Amino acid sequence: MELKAKDTYRIQVQDFLSPLLNSSLLSLYQPIIGPYATLLYLTLINEGIHQRSLENHGRLCEILNVNIVDLYKARCKLEEFNLINSYVKTSDDRCSYIYNINYPLSPDSFFKNELFIKLLIRSIGTKQFELTASKLINNKANLEDYKNISSKMRDDEIATLKLDEIKINKVRPKYSFINQDNIKFDYDRFFKKISALVFPIELRTETNLKIIGEIACLNGISVDEMIILVGNSIDFQKKEFNIEYLKKAAAKISNGKLNTKDIYQSSPIAFLQAKQNGVEIASSDRMILESLAYKHGLSNEVINTLIEYVLKINQNRLIYNFVDKIASEWIRDGVKTREEALKACNKDNNKKGNKPMRIMPEYHQQNDDDTDRDALLAKLKKEFNNG
Repeated sequence: MELKAKDTYRIQVQDFLSPLLNSSLLSLYQPIIGPYATLLYLTLINEGIHQRSLENHGRLCEILNVNIVDLYKARCKLEEFNLINSYVKTSDDRCSYIYNINYPLSPDSFFKNELFIKLLIRSIGTKQFELTASKLINNKANLEDYKNISSKMRDDEIATLKLDEIKINKVRPKYSFINQDNIKFDYDRFFKKISALVFPIELRTETNLKIIGEIACLNGISVDEMIILVGNSIDFQKKEFNIEYLKKAAAKISNGKLNTKDIYQSSPIAFLQAKQNGVEIASSDRMILESLAYKHGLSNEVINTLIEYVLKINQNRLIYNFVDKIASEWIRDGVKTREEALKACNKDNNKKGNKPMRIMPEYHQQNDDDTDRDALLAKLKKEFNNG
C-alpha cells in the first residue's frame, strides 16, 4: 500500500527504552536494519510518548530529513524484525495508521536467536560480532568470597521523615484514543481538524472525549459541527469544559436525518422523530434517550431497537422507569449489538408480566364492585358541594 505524506498516524507505546534494550537496539539491531530504520524506531517512541493528537507522515519526513519512499522502506524493515506492528484504516482521501511499538529482544535473547546471529555476522563480520558479544553478554562478577559492607539508612532516621502528599493541580494527560464499540464517532478526523487553541490539550481527558462522542452519536452531530460546539463549551480563562452546555447546544441542532444504509445506525433522535412522522420529540422522550446513551452507554443500534420494541409493546408510549428497567436488564445480559438486542426482545416476550404497571389514582386502586363505586361517587359529590 502506497504511503502518502498526508496519511495520519498514531503511536501506541508504553515507555522509553531501558538502557539495556537501547544497547540491544544500537549494537545488535542497527547493523542489520540500518540507520534509517533505527532512527525511525527511536523517533516513533519519542513521538508516541509525547503525542497529543494525530500527526501526518509529512512530519516524520521532516524530522528525519528523508522522503516518503525511504520512510516507508524504513518502516517495513522495522516490521520485518517485529519492532513495530502496523495497522491501517482507509478512507476516501487518506489512510490512518496505528503503529504499535514492540521492544527489541534483550542481548541474552538476541544471542539465542540463530537467524538474528547469522544476520548480524553477515552485516559486521565475525571479528566485530565477537567484540559486540563480549560487551553485551551478561558477565556478572563472582561475589562468593566478598562481604556486603554497603551502608543503609537507619530505621530511626526513616521514622523521622515527614513525607508530604504531592498535590497535582494541573494534569496534562497523554492523548487517549477512544476505542468503544458504542461510540461511532470519527475521532481521527476530529483531532486532525481541531487545534489546541480550540480544544486545549489538558482538557482532552478520556472522560471528556467519551462524552463528546456520545453526544455526537445521540444527536447526529457531524465532526465539523462538534468542533464548533466544543470550542463554544470551553471557558479558556478557567480552562474548564462545560459538558452541560455542550449537551444543550447539541440538542438545539440535532440532526433528524436517518441513515439510509441502516436506519438502526441513525441517531436515536432522528430514529424516534421518524417514528412519529417527523414531529419533534418531547423533552421527556429526549431525557429517556439521553439516559440510554450517557447513563447506560448503549450504542445507537441498541437504543433504537429498544425504543422500537417498547413502542410496539406499550401502545406507542415511552415510560422512563419501564425503559430504564429493560435497559438495565440488557446491560446485565451483555447486549451490545442489534442482533443481541433482538434476542433480548424475544426473551422478554416469553416472560409474563412484561408490560409496565400503570400508576393509577388511589380511588382506581379500590375494589371494583358497585357498592364501593356508589360510595365513592357519593363521597366525591359531597366534597364537591362543600368545596
